Amino acid sequence: MGRKDISFVDLTNRVDCLDVLVNHNGAQKTLKFNPHWLRFNCQSDKSREPSTGQRTVPIKNVPTNLKIKSAVRDGDYIRIVWDESSNQSDSLISIKFLLNNSPSLNAIDFDKHYETPDNLCFFDYNEFIVNGNKNEDKIFE
Repeated sequence: MGRKDISFVDLTNRVDCLDVLVNHNGAQKTLKFNPHWLRFNCQSDKSREPSTGQRTVPIKNVPTNLKIKSAVRDGDYIRIVWDESSNQSDSLISIKFLLNNSPSLNAIDFDKHYETPDNLCFFDYNEFIVNGNKNEDKIFE
């Protein structure tokens, strides 16, 4: 389920965030989910219009100090119960959705996205623009 290079292992409720342990290319990594991200990405019928998928929970109705009371795996989903002071209905998010849309996936792939080139080409911008015209040959000298 989810990306082919990543699979669900376990989850840990940290109250102010949800940690999801995954296998990523043979190594275990932790994806962190902010409670607000989880709440606004809830896929239950109480949070989404079933016919359109549009979110029906107004931002103003979600408290700034949203806390997770419990989070459990429920088949192919994660069921999140919010603490009583949050006054929110339970959230239900598919594991596949979490793995495909995690904000922390960039952290896992950081080394692949930001490889530095072995040699950088520098040029003098003043030589690149000569008399208002681009001298693109200067870049490759």
